[in-house]
Amino acid sequence: MRGYFRAAKLWSLNIVSGLHNHKMEPKLEGHMLAGRLTAKESKIVGDMTRNLIKPKNILLDLKGRRKDNMTVAKQIYNARHRYNRSIRGSRT
Repeated sequence: MRGYFRAAKLWSLNIVSGLHNHKMEPKLEGHMLAGRLTAKESKIVGDMTRNLIKPKNILLDLKGRRKDNMTVAKQIYNARHRYNRSIRGSRT
């Protein structure tokens, strides 16, 4: 699907093919919604961050607690950043 904005201030939509050009992934590893942390997992990340646990060890612990966990390291780093920012508060 391609959209074009013409000079006459009109949109033109061109559908090239109605089929996907790639196979569907069997796992949702790294998918934003599938890898989302639950409230309980976010609390665990905060507690482990406060105890200076490395992010890779936090990820291993979370995957050990729930086998269908699709979280990746980037999401752990983001959760740690949000936790540290909430502790720090406003610095202005």
